[in-house]
Amino acid sequence: MLSHKNLSVNVQQIQTWFPALEFGKDSMVATYPLFHSAGNIISCFIIWMGWEQILIPGGAQRIIEILNEQSRSGCPGCPRSSWGF
Repeated sequence: MLSHKNLSVNVQQIQTWFPALEFGKDSMVATYPLFHSAGNIISCFIIWMGWEQILIPGGAQRIIEILNEQSRSGCPGCPRSSWGF
């Protein structure tokens, strides 16, 4: 179980690792399942940064299409979400 403090510290830790990322000026493709702890933390991080979060149903081909449309700051995911790349 993740506590509120744990989620907050994890989100702040990610932001510390990538200091060049700017608040409110980007978007990220979220491919992690949101019920997964990593997906939950990435989702919280995107909200913390004030970014647009792009949730993609439909698998790898749709992810590639979205990434080709416009540059994104990232596309974190787990191996299962990347099958077919």
